[in-house]
Amino acid sequence: MNTKKIQLTFFLIGTLLFNWLFWQEQLGLNLLIFNVFILLSAYIIYPNSFKSKYVIAFSILCILTATFVFLYGSTIAKITNSILLLICIGYIHQPKLKAIFFAGFTAIINFFNLPLKKVFNPKNSIDNQQKSLNKIFYVLKIVIIPLLFLSLFIIIFKFANPIFNELTLKFWLLIKKLFSTISWLRLLFIVLGAIVIAAFIYHENILKFIHKEQKLSDFISRKRKSKNQLPNNVIQTLSLRLKNEYRSAILLVCSVNVLLLIVNATDVNWIWFNFKYNGNFNLSQFVHEGTYLLIISVLLSMGIILYFFRKNINFLPKNKLLKQLSILWIAQNIILVISVGIRNYHYIDYYGLAYKRIGVIFFLIATIVGLITLYIKITQLKSAFYLLKVNSLNIISVLILLSSFNWDIIIAKYNINTISSEKMDVLFLLTLSDKTLPLIEENKHLLNQENPFYTEPTYRYEDKLNTFLETQEKLSWLSMNLSTQKAINYYKNRK
Repeated sequence: MNTKKIQLTFFLIGTLLFNWLFWQEQLGLNLLIFNVFILLSAYIIYPNSFKSKYVIAFSILCILTATFVFLYGSTIAKITNSILLLICIGYIHQPKLKAIFFAGFTAIINFFNLPLKKVFNPKNSIDNQQKSLNKIFYVLKIVIIPLLFLSLFIIIFKFANPIFNELTLKFWLLIKKLFSTISWLRLLFIVLGAIVIAAFIYHENILKFIHKEQKLSDFISRKRKSKNQLPNNVIQTLSLRLKNEYRSAILLVCSVNVLLLIVNATDVNWIWFNFKYNGNFNLSQFVHEGTYLLIISVLLSMGIILYFFRKNINFLPKNKLLKQLSILWIAQNIILVISVGIRNYHYIDYYGLAYKRIGVIFFLIATIVGLITLYIKITQLKSAFYLLKVNSLNIISVLILLSSFNWDIIIAKYNINTISSEKMDVLFLLTLSDKTLPLIEENKHLLNQENPFYTEPTYRYEDKLNTFLETQEKLSWLSMNLSTQKAINYYKNRK
């Protein structure tokens, strides 16, 4: 069987499988099955692509994160798996690629390039398109003209013969009933599935990212111009311009170092060693403002360092001071990261875990790695391409790490066991996923700890529980994840 027939076979099977796996289902075991099917199909259609270490690595990560979805059913695991599957397909379609973001762009462009046209018109040439149009017009000419005359005679006989009119009405009622049973939403879902499967199975030969990547390097190279090519006055002007840029860089980096030193000194004195919270300020705002300050500071640091260390300033014989000041600035940003981490620790200590507080922890980890790569860039003359390549891997690693934990259960257990009932946000507990309902059931006394007559949390819990059980009855085994199944079994055993 040739490649086109194999592709068409997997396309048709995949479209039917997509519809069966996901129609009116939640993501769970079905996502793991879908990942296995896509990767197995890709291996059969593009076996040479699996010689790439990137394809093998991302295939393993796809199965791993899909397994996390099956185990925990967390939203972050579902998002991470979708991103990884997209990147993996980009690598499969273009196995010569190395950068994660180029693989992702390749897959996205392939997805939006109307992949269905590959199914129905593989060569996609102008001649083939013209032939297809001629064929359509030919069929229309053969079908439409007889239909017009047939319709005319039906109208005539309807008015001429009452029995024929009655038969015609019954026929149209039957047609109407037949079409009323068709789910148009289901048809749209099948079309969506066909587009998704086609984007995975078929691909256009998008080479621009390969060509672009081949021109890029992990290291900055010095751009020299021969003295014979330029007159002396131009050489002197360029040299003076470079020295002025160096002086400007020294002034700027020195100034922001002093400014950040003042901020860090106050943070270290207050937050690290003398922090006391007595409720006289908003702790949430205290953490979030520190995080926003950190984001701005790190982005500015990266932007300024990338700008000044982009070209020949890296090769100035007396640029040691600028490098030292830049490294000091990076070190101060790491101190700022630690300060935000301590703020977040105090917030968790007083009010417990929450999604954003966990997000801050992992953001800080990614930030420290990003700052270390900035240090490597300065000391080892790395390029902006290197920074993008390493930090895209950094972000993917953080997402995978986030996906590997059952956060809703961790949050619920920590808050119930650690935070006092007076400070606990019970309504927040009720916003966690349904898998935490058994934990809340076992600690139901917390729902009305403020007032024995205050029953809103209890009502919310009962409503959430009823909705959960009703929803699960409508789902099949395809939607199963082990964490939710454990909650279902808990309530089944209570009956």
